[in-house]
Amino acid sequence: MNFQRFFLSVGLLVSALQIEAANHYCVNQLMLKISLDDFYHRDEILIPQLPHETEVSEVRHRRCRWIVSFNTGSKCTQLVLVGLPARKNSSFSSTDSRLRFTSMSNAKTTVLPGIFHVVPLESNKIFLVEASWDPRTDGHNAANLRFLLPLPSICSRDMLSYRNSCFAVDSLQQSLTDALSSIRGDAQLASFTSWSEIEEFIASNEARAHKFPYRQPLILDQPVRLGMFRNASNDGLLSIARTPSGCELQPASVKIADAFGGDCVSLTVDSNGPVIAFVNCNIPMLSLVSFPETHSGLSQLDCNLPGRLSDLFSANEAVNQAISDALMKLQSDEEEQTR
Repeated sequence: MNFQRFFLSVGLLVSALQIEAANHYCVNQLMLKISLDDFYHRDEILIPQLPHETEVSEVRHRRCRWIVSFNTGSKCTQLVLVGLPARKNSSFSSTDSRLRFTSMSNAKTTVLPGIFHVVPLESNKIFLVEASWDPRTDGHNAANLRFLLPLPSICSRDMLSYRNSCFAVDSLQQSLTDALSSIRGDAQLASFTSWSEIEEFIASNEARAHKFPYRQPLILDQPVRLGMFRNASNDGLLSIARTPSGCELQPASVKIADAFGGDCVSLTVDSNGPVIAFVNCNIPMLSLVSFPETHSGLSQLDCNLPGRLSDLFSANEAVNQAISDALMKLQSDEEEQTR
């Protein structure tokens, strides 16, 4: 009997790992119910379009709703909300923001490509997602919304589990200002404090292709933004880190390939291994995002809040300007959502 239970558990786990994200299109003027659970429905994508929709249509106005609920017995479960570009490999942020979601606390959020929010599931049991648009006048670049319940020690098909955190490459190239206003909650720009930690991270990523459940490694052959910055006092590196006492800047002992690029930091992996370089903070690039696999009180600190980062970077004018711009952008977005 114990062997039967063991094989049943393994079978369920294998099935859960093999499931790809399910797409849920709009059904005009109707409401769809979607439930996420611990096994088969952990990764769902809402698409604010009608199936097989064409650019020419006589229907003037379209409106649809989804109610997203969760049936999970796990405590400290993380919920990941990602705004995906409607078109793959998009390098721009769409202004077609037809999707909005509302949590039980009545907090409304407009879905734009590039948002990456991680929140504890226990405080967000139900979401109402709404979409409304006129296909004759609105564009076709509206963001899709992904709901994900990451698996501890595995995370997801397109994420890496490393040192009890999930790592992902965001879906949109953004400046530091846009990245800071898009990556929220328990998620933050990934950071490292030593060269050995970076090498270990790269080795763990490459091993994905050779270990069960045999996933494609994160694509790091083009620069990705890190939560690391130039130390204005000595041209060294500083990493943003969550600690029991709050968000802190920690010195990083890392080899720098390009010391003249700017005040932000990027990671690239080439045939010789990882490459760390200073880059201009205003250059749009993909971001390497990390978040704790399970929620804890420590992860509530939200180290991406521009106000908190401003206190840390008072001596670095370039980074401080990007942080100030991100704060203004967040305030503008909040005012827009309350209208």
